[in-house]
Amino acid sequence: MAKKSLTFLEILVSALLVAIALAGILASFVSVRKAVLRGDKRLAAFNIARGILEGLYKEIREDTWNTGRLSDGHTESGKISLPPENITYKWGYRVNSRKSHDYRRVEVWVRFPQD
Repeated sequence: MAKKSLTFLEILVSALLVAIALAGILASFVSVRKAVLRGDKRLAAFNIARGILEGLYKEIREDTWNTGRLSDGHTESGKISLPPENITYKWGYRVNSRKSHDYRRVEVWVRFPQD
């Protein structure tokens, strides 16, 4: 009767296969984390822009139409850092009137690091 046991080479090959599988799983976790962080940055930028527009919406009034924050040519900008990563977002907006119309075009931009 022959004794059945694992050789050192079999154990080494098995350990190598497990290490390769774990490395692949770890790499996928890292790439998913980066994708989630990019999505979080974009979502925060959209929320900043929405907050700016909501603030301007509250200022739509006939008595301040030509003198307030919605007057023709008005621009404003700033920075905001949001936790938990303390990412700094630069934001701004510009108001332009439309020729022969009684409405304004508001352009809002939000910039953030893309790394």
